Amino acid sequence: SGKLEITDIIDNNGDYSSVIMYGTGFKAGETIKLFDENNNEVGITKVDTNGNWEINISNLSNTPVNDNEFFKSLKKSYNWRR
Repeated sequence: SGKLEITDIIDNNGDYSSVIMYGTGFKAGETIKLFDENNNEVGITKVDTNGNWEINISNLSNTPVNDNEFFKSLKKSYNWRR
């Protein structure tokens, strides 16, 4: 896709047990690192052949449920209430 951004966060079950963050990246195989609002790396994934990426953020040990957390993937930020 050529543009790095977080495009969506979906709580699949409505109870935080399966929360997936989606985005677009540069080229296939590119590594995407996810950081919390304190600049702690909380996840890593790769861009697929369609220019998309996803990461499960259900069990981030330093992000309690009901926390209003900001995430960023290199440059793009996205606010999500967990």
